[in-house]
Amino acid sequence: MTDAVLMRGQLNALKALNDALQAQVTTLQAQVTALQSQVNLMASQGAALAQQVSSLPTPEMVNDAIASNSAANANAVQLLDGTPSDPPTQMDVMGLMYKVNELITTVHRS
Repeated sequence: MTDAVLMRGQLNALKALNDALQAQVTTLQAQVTALQSQVNLMASQGAALAQQVSSLPTPEMVNDAIASNSAANANAVQLLDGTPSDPPTQMDVMGLMYKVNELITTVHRS
């Protein structure tokens, strides 16, 4: 009978250890589940960010847009030749006005 009491005590102690370990396992499983939810959320956010980034213009597209819409298009406007009279005549002022209008028109078309 003493052996039975001793054995029962040992089995009860093992059960208590097992129950404590089961509680730890349950806690760890809950933590793993929470972490997996966070990973899934981050993955979906990463996919959404990747989609947004893929819709952005490439550096080449930006460079092309800058080149096609920049003041470099005004390069077709020729420089003024000659020097105005001192004092400038009406023809000098009109020539200057025409050249400024040509430049403004060229820049507006860009």
